[in-house]
Amino acid sequence: MRRRPSVTWSVLLWLLGPLSLVVLAFLAEAWVSARRATDRLYDQMLVASAISISEAVDRTYGDLVEDEIISLLRNTTEERIYYRIIGPSRSYLTGYEDFHPPGDETALEPGVPRISDMTYRGQRLRAVSLRFFGSDALVPDWITVHVGMTRNERDAAMLASVFSAALRLGLLLAGAGVLAFFAVRRGLRSLLQFRDQIAMRSAADLSPIRATLPSDLRSIGEALNTLVARLRQALEHERQFIDDASHQLRSPLTSLHLRAQLLQRDMPEGPLRDGVSALVEDTRASARLAEQLLVHSRSEAAHHCHDAVRFDLAALVRQMVPELLTISERQGCDLGFSLPPQPVFILGSQLLCREIVLNLVDNAIRHGGPVIDVTVEQQGAQAVLTVADDGPGIPLAERDKIFGRFQRGAAAGPGGSGLGLAIVRQIADGFGAAVRLSSPPEADRTRFSVVFASAS
Repeated sequence: MRRRPSVTWSVLLWLLGPLSLVVLAFLAEAWVSARRATDRLYDQMLVASAISISEAVDRTYGDLVEDEIISLLRNTTEERIYYRIIGPSRSYLTGYEDFHPPGDETALEPGVPRISDMTYRGQRLRAVSLRFFGSDALVPDWITVHVGMTRNERDAAMLASVFSAALRLGLLLAGAGVLAFFAVRRGLRSLLQFRDQIAMRSAADLSPIRATLPSDLRSIGEALNTLVARLRQALEHERQFIDDASHQLRSPLTSLHLRAQLLQRDMPEGPLRDGVSALVEDTRASARLAEQLLVHSRSEAAHHCHDAVRFDLAALVRQMVPELLTISERQGCDLGFSLPPQPVFILGSQLLCREIVLNLVDNAIRHGGPVIDVTVEQQGAQAVLTVADDGPGIPLAERDKIFGRFQRGAAAGPGGSGLGLAIVRQIADGFGAAVRLSSPPEADRTRFSVVFASAS
């Protein structure tokens, strides 16, 4: 999927794009203005040179020394200057004889300089032609002065002026871009804070998101909070349905199990009693499976809708000891407990944490060894619940798979639905806890640990 640009860069593109076109237009105008101003300045210098030469010619008429003209022009500019002076009857007086600026000499208006561009000896020149009447000469007559000047200084001055303008405009554009960037980031700060609030929330937190947004973005926050409220309401309805279904399913299964037990108790020994005994076990397994399915669904709903409370994990396990001992004795397992005398507080749901303990112990009884240890301990800022057994262990290739729904290991014993560990992980994830499995190949011992954040 093509990645779209960020809001910041989109705004900068829309702002700096047209502004760059304006800058280019200003640069073009600066180029034209610089060329016009430079031409005006150097043309005035060129005309002044032509007038100076004309005055010198008028004073000396024929006796003007070429070195004097060169010295005069060198004092004016460092450009290379070419000249040609025409006397009466278009006779050549001095200068570069092959220097012919464009235009008809006879069409020159007296005293009015004519400026033109030309190429002479492979160089681009700016030329001026001036016609005047030599009244101070020995033989008064019309004299024409042609002067040409190379464009090196002229072009360099023009480029320097344009470069200076480009530098100023470039700095202006860069400054506008930097200011626009920080202005946009500042304008989006409230939206970014709103995003961070959403990102830091757990999946279980569906309370309204409180953030101060600008008026034009407030509708986004309101729409999102409305969506969250609808989702929270839908999950609440789902949880209510699960609770109702739990009650409706548990009652007939329990009744069926009790009737099967009564029937088993009153029947004599024989094949028929064995069949009823199998029915008792099947109804017990069905009731347990229904209970696990309901707990799994309830944990998914509670994952979003629960209200976490602070409670003592060690006290909860201590309350479950009689129930857990009854289950283990029925299966012939030796169940031991190691519970600290001091409280071990965590945040969560007591009902769902009870299901974690029940499913871990049930898993150890069904698939582990005959010796099972349940431990609750405080480890720094963490509270750890551990259920260990001396069973055959779990192969490395199956350790991730066993946490899936309806997944059973290759060495799993009879019975069980494959939902117990899935329920444990589902509930633990909902409360930000981690489920860890330790089953070293060299040791016949499997440890399931649930690590909670301590609420002490």
